[in-house]
Parts: sequence; structure tokens; C-alpha cells
Amino acid sequence: MFELGMAYKNFLMCIIIFVFCQRLGHTKKGQRIAYNCWLYTEEMILECFLARLDITLLQLKVPPNTTNISCMHSQLDNANLFQSHILQSAASIEFVNLAYNELTELPEEFFKSNRNLTEINLRNNKLATVPRNLFQFLKELRLIDLSNNFLTSLSGDTFAMNPKLQIVELWKNQLQFVSEELFRNMKEMEKISLSRNHLEFLPSNVFMDLSNLQDLYLFKNKLKCLPSTIFYGAPKLSVIHLGYNNLQILPEDLFAKNMQVTNVKLWANKLTCIPKILFENHKDLESVNFLLRNWGIPINLRQRFSNNQAYNTIYDLQRLLQMYGNDTCIQHSCEWDKSSSTLDCSYRNMSSVEKLRNFCENIRHLKLNGNRLRDSTEIASLLEMQQEVRILELQNNHFSGKLNERMLEKAEYLSSIDLSANQITEISEKFFKYCPFLQVRFFKSYAHTVYS
Repeated sequence: MFELGMAYKNFLMCIIIFVFCQRLGHTKKGQRIAYNCWLYTEEMILECFLARLDITLLQLKVPPNTTNISCMHSQLDNANLFQSHILQSAASIEFVNLAYNELTELPEEFFKSNRNLTEINLRNNKLATVPRNLFQFLKELRLIDLSNNFLTSLSGDTFAMNPKLQIVELWKNQLQFVSEELFRNMKEMEKISLSRNHLEFLPSNVFMDLSNLQDLYLFKNKLKCLPSTIFYGAPKLSVIHLGYNNLQILPEDLFAKNMQVTNVKLWANKLTCIPKILFENHKDLESVNFLLRNWGIPINLRQRFSNNQAYNTIYDLQRLLQMYGNDTCIQHSCEWDKSSSTLDCSYRNMSSVEKLRNFCENIRHLKLNGNRLRDSTEIASLLEMQQEVRILELQNNHFSGKLNERMLEKAEYLSSIDLSANQITEISEKFFKYCPFLQVRFFKSYAHTVYS
């Protein structure tokens, strides 16, 4: 109890010091316009801290030439009223900080009157969604912070009208998927943080054309694998944080286009394979961390390597990779055609698709003909990881009896399936209900066409 009391006192002292420093940071005396809200007219700043904007919002008066609005820890919960009473009155604002409030939703035109905005901080609110056009009028926007909310998804064009974006903070949300269009053509982007989300996979083109990206944080997600070309579009990457994920293998050319990388964190994954040539020509490399959980790699590699210490330097890492690294981490003998997104695993004597679970490209056409596959539940698991499959070929395998009725549950884009030359005797009526685009299905030696 004594320790808890001291911790609480220390917390209050930090708050008091913070408020004092905020006051000290302004050169002119502010005018108090509401409870814990001050207006600094000469600096054109409105500042509220530990206010009660759920009660006193209408007491605020903001001059049209205000350039900076900061309302932190102020129990703001009415976005519509804040827009009509504050944002529309201050069309010239360049910085808005509404962090640590109670906002649950924002109207699509929340920032419509504020086209000079360069920085927006909405972290630590309760936002579950962001309107797709929320930032569409903000051509000068440099920084967006949506950290520590409850976002589960973002439209691919959320930032499409913000070409000058440099920093996007999305850490500690509940994102399960990131569209490959989300950061498209952001030539000035320098930092992206997607840490502490629920991401299991990333599209291979998600970081394409980010020619100025330097810091990328993907810490503490659920990433199981990485496409070999995922970082190719960001040649200036310096810091890559992939710690605390579920990565098992690393493609040998994962960092082949990132010659300026200095710091790579891969600790607390489930690595079983590291290619010998992973960092072969990276002369600027300063630190690599493989500590914790990576039980599948030799203990000699399960270390933190840094040029800032006397032992386990980057030179040691490169030497140990030659001794203990793998020639390749590819676990299958299939042929991949990137131009058509086709993975051909036909006639490979496969009795399981387990080795395809670490294949991290988006497959549109999957060929598994002429193998010894018999487990439809295992196919369902593979399709859960590869939800972009349009054409599935499974002819001449060992499937028999009744197929798992949920085998195609995650294959919602499937348009054609071939199960001919198997010994299937029964298919449930529910088997195809998950596939609204399915048009062609083969079961014996002829085709049945289904129009939905």
C-alpha cells in the first residue's frame, strides 16, 4: 500500500511539473477562458489540459487566427460540437492535438475548414473507425497520430490525398489487415509505426514507392511470414523493428534492396531458419537482435549483435551466419510465377501442405494437382492464410468420402475449383455458400457451371 501511495504521489508530481513546464514554455501570459483552458493571443494558441470539455466546451472562444489547438486529457467526447464551435472558427490552425480524450467517432468533414493543418494528434482516444475521407482536404499534412485507439481497419485511400505525409503513427490499435494501397506513392514518408496490432500478413506491395522511408516499426504483431520483396520499395530504410512476432523463416533476399539499414530487431520471434546471405553486403549495419524465443536457431545466433560492444559485433554476426546460417529457407519445391500470381505445386508427391504455410506471397492461382493430399481441413487452413485465391486445382489427389463443409469458408473470391479424379462421395449443401463468385466446379471428368 505504501508503494502504491508513493507511485500515485509521483504521478501527480509529474502532472504538476508537466503543467508548469507548459506554462513556462509560453513567452506571454495566457488568458484563462474556461476551467484549465488558456488562450495565448499573441502566440495564437489555445491550450486545455486536465479540463472538463464535456461540460465547458461552449465557454471556449477561439480567434480566427489561432494556429495551434491543444486539448489533452480534457474529457472531450463530442466531436460534432468541437467541430462546429472550435474548428470552424479557427480555419487557420496548423496543429491540433486532441490526445487522451474520450472521442469515439469523428464526422467525415471534421477537418474540412482547416486546410492548413500540418499535424494531427488523436492518440489515446476510443476511435473504432476513421471515415475514409477524414483527411481528404489536408494537402499540407505532415503527421498523423492515431495511436492507442480501437481501429480494426483503414480504407486503402485513407491517406490518398495527403502526399506530403512524413509520419504515420498507428501503433496499439486492433488492425488485422493493411491494404496495399494505404501508403501508396508517399514520396516524403519517413516513419511508419504499426506496432502492437493484430497483423498476421502484409501485402508484398504495401511499402512500395516509399523512397524516403527510414523507420518502420512492426513490433508485437502476429506476423507469420514476410514476402521476399516487401521492403524493396523503401531503399532508405534504416530502422526495422520486427520484434515479438511469429516469424519462423526469413527470405534470403529480404533486405537485398535496403543497403542503408543500420538497426534490425528480430527478437522474440519463432525463427528456425536464417539465410547465410541475409546481411551479406550491408556495410552500414550497426545492430541486429535475435534474442528471446527464437529457439529454432543455434544459440550462437540467438544473441544481440552490435558494434557498440566488445563482443558479438556485426563482424561476428556475419562470420557466424556463414557457419550456422542456412543456404536457403525455402521449404517447398513449387514454382512461383509472380506475373500471374500462380503457385504450381502439382505432381510434387506432397501428402501435406504444411510447408506452404510460410509462403508469403498473395496467390491467385493455386495448383496442387497429382499429389497425395487427403485432408480437406488442412486445405481450409491454407486458404485461411491465402484468402486471395481465385482458382484452386486439386484434381488427382487422395480426397475421399465427405469433404469438410467449411473447406472454402475463407476463399470468398474463389471463382473456379477442380476436385476431379478423387474419391469424393459427398459434399454438403453448405460447401459452396462461402463463395459468391464461384462459377466453375469440376468433380469427375466434366464441369458443372454455377451462376450465383
